[in-house]
This record gives sequence, structure tokens and C-alpha cells, in this order.
Amino acid sequence: MSPDHPERVAAWLSEVFGGPRFYTERYGGYRRMVSQHIGKEIRPEQRALWATYMVQSADDAGLPSDPEFRAAFVAYIEWGSRIALENSGPSATPPPNMRCRAGGGSATRRRARGRRPTRMTRR
Repeated sequence: MSPDHPERVAAWLSEVFGGPRFYTERYGGYRRMVSQHIGKEIRPEQRALWATYMVQSADDAGLPSDPEFRAAFVAYIEWGSRIALENSGPSATPPPNMRCRAGGGSATRRRARGRRPTRMTRR
């Protein structure tokens, strides 16, 4: 990994969970992120260990600990690290465009920013 990998991962995850588009503006977005994994030949055990460390680091970083946010965070780390594994082979051909934002919705993004989600009401 490059020396600035932790910084890039933090910028990526911040953007994915509704933060500023720092990764996209500085490094080039999804295509750039995926291209960084091509040819790395990540092994399944490396992926699993990285995912474990990322989830553990959520506590150290002071990320929200409520079950909804943590479920979305863990699911994204697992999903994303599997994509990295799949696209790390020497002949990988990743899809050109995928959605960047986490699927947790606005409530998850508000929780990531330390705000409580608003309650939706029917009219």
C-alpha cells in the first residue's frame, strides 16, 4: 500500500457516507479508487484482516456506535473490500461506473455527521 493509503481511505469513506467530495476532487473518484487496486493481487485473508481492522478503527475514530450506523458501516466495508479483492487481479476489468454513496440513506449520513435523523411523517 502507498504511504498515504490511510488518508485516501478516510477521504473515500467520508465521501461515501455523505461528507465532502474530497476524494473525488483530489484523487479523481470511483475510477481512480478502483484503479489503485488493479494488479495488487489481494488475497482473501488480507481482505478479511483489513476489513476487521477498519471496523475496529471505527471506535478509535469516534464514529457513531448506534446499531443502524454500524450495520451500514460494516456492510459497506465488507462489500467494498470484496470489490477491491475482485478487482485486484492482473486482468481485472472493473465496471466503469458505480454509485459512490453508501446505501444507508440520509438518516445514516446524518448519524455519521453526529446528527439525529429526522422522522418522516405521512401526509
